[in-house]
Amino acid sequence: MSRYVGAAEPHRFGFLLGTLFLVLLAIPLAEEVPAAELGVTAAFWGVLFAGVLAIARDHWLRSLALATALAKLLADVARELVPSAPAVVPVLASLLGAACLALVCTVLLRHILTRSEVSVDVLLGGVAVYLLLGVFFSYLFAVVELLAPGSLRAGGEPLATLNDAAAGLVYYSFVTLTTLGYGDVVPVSSVARMLAAVEAVVGQLYIAVFIAGMVGLHIAGRRG
Repeated sequence: MSRYVGAAEPHRFGFLLGTLFLVLLAIPLAEEVPAAELGVTAAFWGVLFAGVLAIARDHWLRSLALATALAKLLADVARELVPSAPAVVPVLASLLGAACLALVCTVLLRHILTRSEVSVDVLLGGVAVYLLLGVFFSYLFAVVELLAPGSLRAGGEPLATLNDAAAGLVYYSFVTLTTLGYGDVVPVSSVARMLAAVEAVVGQLYIAVFIAGMVGLHIAGRRG
């Protein structure tokens, strides 16, 4: 059994995948129903805490990820309830979200790469990591946009000025991760362009390495 994640408990990955898909489903709803924005925020929190639950067996990293997720929750609450909150608070909230997901992805990857056979939890964990990468980079793009408004533009307008900025960031992140590149949201600043290039490379390398690993485990299992 894995030291990092319960190898016999794929429901943890299922719960994490469920929250990730909830985010993807909730964002279009928030664009149509402004009152649903709180639900989108709650869905993002759900992803963080579902990620913490998925790595519950690794107590030290779980505690660190949980502390990071709680700090992000407090920063989000301060941003929403305190109009006079410093401008650094949203930046801090995005950085904390990215840090939490980085910890979760690290532990899940260690779990996947140390498996000796293809199993349900390995497959679910692999899909979860890929989707987590999309959310992770959306947090990084949020930091770039907050520090330098106009780094990303949609229809010629700075993304930060649009009502659906959060939705645009997640959408752009996944379009970049999968290298679809529709061009409706474009990076303008050098930092945003470099971050987009890094995400595209990471997305393609992850798919190649993950599929190769699964094929290798399957062949080794059949030979065994």
